[in-house]
Amino acid sequence: MLIHKSALACHAVCSDDAARLPLNNVHVAPDGTATATDGRVLLRVKPPVPDEAEYPQLAPGFVPVEIPAGGFLLPASVARDALKALKTLKPHYGLARLGQCVQVEELNGNVTLGATDLDKRARVTGRVPEEKFPDVEQIIPRGAPAFAIAFDPCMLADLLKAVIEAAGFRHGDVGDGVRFEFREPLGPATLTATGDNGAQVFALAMPMRLPDRPTVTP
Repeated sequence: MLIHKSALACHAVCSDDAARLPLNNVHVAPDGTATATDGRVLLRVKPPVPDEAEYPQLAPGFVPVEIPAGGFLLPASVARDALKALKTLKPHYGLARLGQCVQVEELNGNVTLGATDLDKRARVTGRVPEEKFPDVEQIIPRGAPAFAIAFDPCMLADLLKAVIEAAGFRHGDVGDGVRFEFREPLGPATLTATGDNGAQVFALAMPMRLPDRPTVTP
């Protein structure tokens, strides 16, 4: 099985609470869909389906690993280290998958992910926990949304970083949080926050004007 790097990115929202061990992992389904949550936020990525025929064998006689029907738990640390390993490999323009995917080499109590650029090989290994990933389907909203507004995610991330710094927020200490206000679908969204440092913060973000497109199904 190949795991696309976009699925590995789910490690960023895993919990680091040792008392919630299943949430310290990314759940990987047989089709490559990855899901992670820390109990407050959830991230699910359905990556492009890679063609394993395009990926070279990492070892002579390699036998593809069979993924359980219910998927498996990939430790967040393994996903993070695999992403780092991919960045150390040289791009191969004839085989784009080499820089986009890692291969599951082992899955039997431990999980080993491997990657190569044909010149060198990187491997990352971790223990697969026995605990089960929680059923998150029951908390995912279904049906048509009340409204939808599109934002440039990079712009929004930069703006939120500036608000966090101005308000003196830090993880676990964000006062009353940041308030988003929407007055019309294509009008500016306003953000307000009161920092523990006494700062009154006001920000504005313009939405993107995009044609109608289908909603991503979780």
